[in-house]
Order: sequence, then C-alpha cells, then structure tokens
Amino acid sequence: MIGSNELLSDESKREMQRIQWSHEFAGKTQSYGLGLEYEEVGDWKLLGHGGGFPGHITDLEFHTDSGFAVSAMTNCLEGAASQWSKSIMQILHWFSKHASETPDNNLTSFSGRFYSLWNIVDIVHCGNTTIATEPNRWMPLSEGSEELEYINATSLLIKKASAFSSAGEIIKFNFDKNGQAKNIHYAGS
Repeated sequence: MIGSNELLSDESKREMQRIQWSHEFAGKTQSYGLGLEYEEVGDWKLLGHGGGFPGHITDLEFHTDSGFAVSAMTNCLEGAASQWSKSIMQILHWFSKHASETPDNNLTSFSGRFYSLWNIVDIVHCGNTTIATEPNRWMPLSEGSEELEYINATSLLIKKASAFSSAGEIIKFNFDKNGQAKNIHYAGS
C-alpha cells in the first residue's frame, strides 16, 4: 500500500494505480493500470490482478480506502477465483455501507437462512437495512435482493423487489419460546 515504501516506491505504486488504458465492452468500461485491473463493486473502485498456471486460477482484489483485500486461489482450471473475490468484496462493501446506520428496531431475530422446496433465502440485517437474498448468487447482496421493512414483532413487508417477485407482500415469522424463528411464510408460500 502507498505509504509503506516497501517493495516498490510510493511513486511507482501511484503510477501502477493510474489508469493507463480503458475500453468499452458489454456496456461497461474496463480499465487497466500498470499490471492492475480496475473493477467496481457498488461505489468502491477495486484494484487487482488475476493469474493462472495449468490447473490453477487466482485473483486478488483490494480497496485502498477501506484497506480490504481478498485473494482467491483455486486448484481447478475452471475455478471461479475472480467471481469469489468480487463476491466477497461485495459482501464487505454492503456491510461497510450499512454498519454505521442506527437501527429503528431490533431486527436480529428475523435474520437467518430459510429453506423451502423451491429456494433458499437468507434474511440479512445490518444497521437499519434488512434484505432477503438468495445465497446461490455470485453477488448475493445486490443481485435480486429484496428490501424488507419492519411491520411488527412477527412480520416484515417486502418493500422493493423485482417485477417477478412479491413486492408489497408480507413475510410472517413463527418464533419458538427462545425467540428463534422456527419457520416463515414468505409472501403466502
């Protein structure tokens, strides 16, 4: 990182991080510094680089402002190292964004993983934000997440959702005597 003067001078590190080349592809701007790729996760600008050797794939992503860095390595040529590292960064970004919020209600009892015949849903709470998401997505806290709103001690409202989901419907929780969710009725199912 800049400020340590280790391995490379700070001047060299700044030059590596300066965009040297950009290209438009598939509706996104791809940028490259000297040996570093630029990626975006939310409003975070990530720097990183991937690599490989026969039978192995690696990816490193770091966010200079937060100090977060993620390195993913696979021992499979088809390994999804880049998707793993960006997904982990997206999770760190989401929690960093919401951690400073002051919650209106204590919603931790609603958090958990719930299974049905058709799906797995995680209800995730941080600060004053609660969402429902599917953990099988590469970017689980953004792709298709539904924003939830507190109604009462046993119910959440699906406030925002895709057109193919259940916006405006209720998630009803049944709690055991210890306050743990036994089951939920998700939008009537």
